[in-house]
Amino acid sequence: MLVTGGNGGIGLGIARCFAEAGARLAICGRDRDKGAAASAALQEQGAEAAIFELDLSDEAAVRGLIAAVAGRFGGLDVVVANAGAGSRRAGVVAGDNPGARLQKVLDPNLNAAYYGGQARAAG
Repeated sequence: MLVTGGNGGIGLGIARCFAEAGARLAICGRDRDKGAAASAALQEQGAEAAIFELDLSDEAAVRGLIAAVAGRFGGLDVVVANAGAGSRRAGVVAGDNPGARLQKVLDPNLNAAYYGGQARAAG
């Protein structure tokens, strides 16, 4: 199973619940240190867990993630598309035109979930 944004907050809570149920977990996020701490916490809980660091708004990177997780765990049955970003974290700045603002918010929120679902369906 893969939990995007599983390195903290709600995503880590989701991962912890699945760990309690015996799931083998892949979590991903952009922050390497936060991801390592989350993976270690899941392993201390008794879960088999791995962290993958990437930008989910990059379609090719998401395809690679799905393939890597499936390869590591012998398949991938569940993807929880939890990751997302608000305007500040998405890089929206005051000088951005409306189209640029929209794209910066769509990439980590809508597009990332779509890319993960598409890659999983194709794989």
